[in-house]
Amino acid sequence: MLALGLLVTLSALGTGLGIAAAAPAPDSGAAGGGVKVSALAKAKSSGKPVEIVEGRTETSEVYANPSGTLTVTTHLSPVRARQGGKWVAIDTDLVVGKNSVRPKAAAAGIELSDGGTGPLVRLNDDTRVLEYSWPGKLPKPRLAGAVATYPEVLPGVDLQVEVDAKGFQQLLVVKDAKAAKNPKLRKLTYGIKSNGLKVTADEKQGLKAADAKGRRMFSGPAPRMWDSGKGGKKKQAVMETTAAGESLKVVPDQKLLTDTGTTYPVYVDPSFSTELPGAYAVHEFKPEWHHWDTERLWMGNDQGSDGKYTRTRSFFQVDVPYLAGRQVLNASLSLKDLSGWTGDCSRVPVELWETGSAGATTTWNNQPLWKTKNSSYSCPKGTMTLSATSAAQAAAQRGTSRVDLGVRTSLTAESARADSTRQFLTADAKFTVEIKNNGECFLVTDVSHTDPDGRSFTKEMNCDSLASDVKADPYTTAQTTGQLLAGPHGFVCWRSGDMNGAGNRIWYYVRGDTASGWASWKGWGFVPANKITGVGAEPYPGLPACDVHNVTPGITPPQDFNSDGLSDVVALQTDGNLALHPGIGNGTLGNKRMLWTDGRGSAYTNVFAGDFNGDGIGDIGGFDGARVWWWAGDGNSGVGTTAQPLMDNRYKTQAGFDPGIHAPCRVAFATDFNGDGKTDIAAACGQGSEQGDYDADSIWWWPGDGDGGVNATLGASLGYEYLYADRKETEFSPLDVTGDGRMDIARMPSPTILELNPGPLARNASYGTGTRQTWAPNGFGKVTKVFAGDFNRDRYGDVAGVDSSGQLWQWPGKGDGTFGTPSKMSTATDWGAYKDLL
Repeated sequence: MLALGLLVTLSALGTGLGIAAAAPAPDSGAAGGGVKVSALAKAKSSGKPVEIVEGRTETSEVYANPSGTLTVTTHLSPVRARQGGKWVAIDTDLVVGKNSVRPKAAAAGIELSDGGTGPLVRLNDDTRVLEYSWPGKLPKPRLAGAVATYPEVLPGVDLQVEVDAKGFQQLLVVKDAKAAKNPKLRKLTYGIKSNGLKVTADEKQGLKAADAKGRRMFSGPAPRMWDSGKGGKKKQAVMETTAAGESLKVVPDQKLLTDTGTTYPVYVDPSFSTELPGAYAVHEFKPEWHHWDTERLWMGNDQGSDGKYTRTRSFFQVDVPYLAGRQVLNASLSLKDLSGWTGDCSRVPVELWETGSAGATTTWNNQPLWKTKNSSYSCPKGTMTLSATSAAQAAAQRGTSRVDLGVRTSLTAESARADSTRQFLTADAKFTVEIKNNGECFLVTDVSHTDPDGRSFTKEMNCDSLASDVKADPYTTAQTTGQLLAGPHGFVCWRSGDMNGAGNRIWYYVRGDTASGWASWKGWGFVPANKITGVGAEPYPGLPACDVHNVTPGITPPQDFNSDGLSDVVALQTDGNLALHPGIGNGTLGNKRMLWTDGRGSAYTNVFAGDFNGDGIGDIGGFDGARVWWWAGDGNSGVGTTAQPLMDNRYKTQAGFDPGIHAPCRVAFATDFNGDGKTDIAAACGQGSEQGDYDADSIWWWPGDGDGGVNATLGASLGYEYLYADRKETEFSPLDVTGDGRMDIARMPSPTILELNPGPLARNASYGTGTRQTWAPNGFGKVTKVFAGDFNRDRYGDVAGVDSSGQLWQWPGKGDGTFGTPSKMSTATDWGAYKDLL
């Protein structure tokens, strides 16, 4: 019997047919229960781990431990799905629905044909649909568990589809040698339809379905086929594959298909997937090829049909919630030998390594770096636990939640050249990490209360008792600080559109907390970003947005162009092109990419970053000396091609920036000066008084509306004149010097002097009397192209600049107007060649 197969899977990207929701619903507790005790408090009182239900996902769960730590377990395959607003266990048994066959509970929307001429399989992720078709009419399927069998689609050939948690595997089962000679098996042509995706394929790089921006929605390794021979009699091959229009053509190896030595069934396996949990298996017998496997990890030696032994290794990645930047106490990987494996475990020990990142170009000849061996295990066969602490700690210290791992056998075992392949099902694999609790806060529903301003709320948040100092920031009283313990803290709104990694705060009011010293309500406050789960995305979209007087402007201008919540650096080239250097979050930068290459920056006096449409994504503005044009960021390291005028809401025309009586505006920049969460425009322009200094400027600013305009609240004024500015100054950078959430201004009165001025909303602002200091300190000499950001994610504004050798340095702010030890942001020495840095 011969079998030819196709594996297609996808990730759930939204709420749809059989799709898991992007954000887990919290445990609401008993109806009308109101305040709940935190999981950590329950764990401490009971002496047992307690699940934090709010942290549950398709592949992970989080437990609070009696010791105060958190244990996060991540499964390599989905273990649950959302149905009817509740989590249910994955159940891939197929049932007949209306005009289709579906699994009972899967993490993706999967529909199989119930016979006829429609698509064989339809995958739905609520934004993209992929339809895969057999070239002919299908009979009614026979259902057995997760398998649907369509009998006799060709003479002597059955078609099987097996469903898993996020996709399916299709097999053509050729029952005998006579059926294998069918000329229709010389080339298989499948139908592939999708909404707006382009499918490409070849036998080296594999399969890819990408959108118009080139983003990979579905992908797969180079299609391969193999027979059912054992040991040295096993045959396998990589197949020729092409894609054109709405067709995918696969050419089976005819020698393998019909050879007298072939053992049936033979499996032919082109596959599609999105960014699913899985592994890149690389094989020495095909050194320029890899196998993407969502079911198994492979390692050891395999004897080919030529009698030679070749090595196999696997690379995979685990995405661990809450890991980035945390203190990892321990971590482990649990694996289980494939059921029924009869090999000698002593001949094929398992080694777990931290590796570099694997990807579409990974092959035996192009393996990621094997960095650090974490642990090893040999016997007994069955379930094993391998330490992965070193790898998890390294990822956390790099500020990422993704741990890159590899499994292989020892070099000694590989050199023995014995047939000793070892396999592990990803469905049985899980990665467990114990981390120090940073005082996370979690959403609580089913509450009812009203704050002193008269607003009613049905949602709030509780913080675990290890929450560190939080800042109370009443808009009518002085600043206070305290510590929130487990209990009834009414966290009620948050700043939508300002990502956590860029300094977002969750705002709250306190309903009485004697432990913190606030016996009664004391006003509004915020929890620092590093105390909030869901870094880089809105963690609690069910909470309402804060009113104007409740909002913090964040730390730096919105300068996140790739939606990772980190401050990026934008560089204007002398040819007018604009480069992006993405921030890593540890004071260094990633690889350069281009925001535009058409030279449009040369048409403007200066360019600057802001968030002009209020979507939380960095945009680019261009100032021509009187007006501002802007290009919307797409959140994927790009900006639009169309320049949009920044509008004056008072007159419904493009806004003009020319308030000075003595001189026009010279340079513009953007930030949120008035604390309403919207990007304002600032510029250095001539002073606004007839009695002013004819040779000096002022810093003026205009309030933004977060919707491509300014001046909705300005009235008839020309703008707000704020600070004195010398006409020779060209370097102005908004930043938060003190970490109070209010934007300040860094400026360069001379090439060797840095002046820090409080922003318009800062407490005790003293207009024009900022702190001056020699710049740059520590004997650097002249530093040019000075700009600001929060490059190390500590919520204090940092300053960066280029030294005389062309290297880029950053000085981390301490929150008191001084700066720490400088460090290089990049190893490159050509930063001085840029026209400007933002």
